Amino acid sequence: MGTNSKFAIAIHALSLMAGAADPISSHFIANSANNNPVTIRKVLGYLSHAGFIHTQLGVDGGATLAMPPAQISLLAVYHATEQGPIFALHPTPPNGQCPCGRNIIPVLDGIFGQAEQAMQAVLGETTLADVLQQIDGRLQRETT
Repeated sequence: MGTNSKFAIAIHALSLMAGAADPISSHFIANSANNNPVTIRKVLGYLSHAGFIHTQLGVDGGATLAMPPAQISLLAVYHATEQGPIFALHPTPPNGQCPCGRNIIPVLDGIFGQAEQAMQAVLGETTLADVLQQIDGRLQRETT
């Protein structure tokens, strides 16, 4: 059971584009993210469909931001790249004869719902500009 990383890759790609004057290729993003260019192109497709980026084909092609970083919330990026709930419940119904099995789903459903609301609140308040500011802060500390 692996965790889906499309969201993290999307933020990585958007961060690269925000700091670039020219379009960024999927190969450049793949090299930075240490990932496959095909995976990157799939994520770029989600970002393009959501209106976060413009893409152009060809030798000088690549992707650029379609809006300022301060207008891109991480929650919107999350919704563009991830489908379905954050947490999954049992793939099959638990044993209803077991006291735990009979009650675990509603208990987890409540806990997972609260956790998802908290995550959405944080992502909704955080923009790509905030991510870039944190990256810049880390880079400054590296050089001192």
